[in-house]
Amino acid sequence: MPLSLSAERRLDGHRVTAIDPSLPAAELIASVRERWDRHETILVDSASAPVGAVRLDLGSTDVALLQRTSGTTGAPRMFAFERAAVAAHATATARAMEVPSGRRVAMAIRAGTAYYTSVVLMSMFNDNALVAFDPLDIDSAIRAILERQIDTLDAGVRFWQTIAVKARRNPAIIDALADLSVRGVGGDPLPPSVEAHYRQNGTPLANGYGLTQAGPNVAIGLRPSAKEGSCGRPLDGVECTIRDSELMVRSPFTAVGEVVDHQLVALSGTDDDGWLRTGDRARIVDGEVVPLGRLRDQTRAAS
Repeated sequence: MPLSLSAERRLDGHRVTAIDPSLPAAELIASVRERWDRHETILVDSASAPVGAVRLDLGSTDVALLQRTSGTTGAPRMFAFERAAVAAHATATARAMEVPSGRRVAMAIRAGTAYYTSVVLMSMFNDNALVAFDPLDIDSAIRAILERQIDTLDAGVRFWQTIAVKARRNPAIIDALADLSVRGVGGDPLPPSVEAHYRQNGTPLANGYGLTQAGPNVAIGLRPSAKEGSCGRPLDGVECTIRDSELMVRSPFTAVGEVVDHQLVALSGTDDDGWLRTGDRARIVDGEVVPLGRLRDQTRAAS
């Protein structure tokens, strides 16, 4: 069920404004920028977010963003991010993707997810023109690619799988994809067959790793790697290590806390040194993060 935030609730705290993620891209950027400039706390929710003003008790923290998880790896949760961390994460993401200001950044991502929000905020802080496609409207995205109307494209795994099928019938799509400076993929693990397909066609995908409470972006592999399944190196300022097969992340972009029953509480899963448990198995090879699946999947297979 969607996490309901009653507009009638009046707690001492920050003014929180929910953003409608279904807005056209230009309106979305303008709406987020307006609220950012007014120092409001922005709520982004992928599951029927209420649009309008609500109030939460966020204490004295400078919370600028509330991001609800999609619930794909468990019950939906909502994480709070401080203003400085949000801006720094957007800048670090643009740097990792080598996207200069003025570029036409496109996405075909489920509205309201952390991946979606990261592209929106990167575009806003980096002065990029944002183009948003419905992830199910593959043909519109293909037209934009063929007509060279966009410079980068971020999308989910299924989107890229469908593009690969259509490109077999129309080789011009592959030529046009090669002109994109970034072909980003995220949200779900990238199957080796899909990764190999795009690599063999000279249009490798930029695979990334992240989780909502970490910013969300942890690592981005902009260039092809010799390591199958690699998600590239961590963003500037982000540290990764392995403990008992689990990937641990320490990042300046990590959430300051989690919203539970309209209250901001301490973020669970972090130790005294700021290392965040991800729940994912991984290897780190030559500085690159190579995810191996969820820890709970390993436990289930062993039982």
